[in-house]
Amino acid sequence: MRAPGHPPGGYTLTHLPTAPDRTAHLAYLAIAPALQGGGRGRLLLDTTLEHLARAADAVTLQVAPANTAARALYESTGWQPLGPDRFDSGRPALRYRKTL
Repeated sequence: MRAPGHPPGGYTLTHLPTAPDRTAHLAYLAIAPALQGGGRGRLLLDTTLEHLARAADAVTLQVAPANTAARALYESTGWQPLGPDRFDSGRPALRYRKTL
């Protein structure tokens, strides 16, 4: 998310699926702290999913259990919790999946 002449306000990083698996992975979704709470996260998530739908049938993500704001966003937009997981660092995570 970037307005001309301004630094980016948010970004996503995704991993596209490889054949025959059509499941993408949303690795990061970030909104600048000063811009949080105004619906920008939902807008960025919706836009990212629209783009991923061209190449994927589903998307997964991991989120920290304590990140209640992100969990609320994902659950309010139809993501299904799959259960506990771990980030590559070994820290606890929750895994979610959304069918596109």
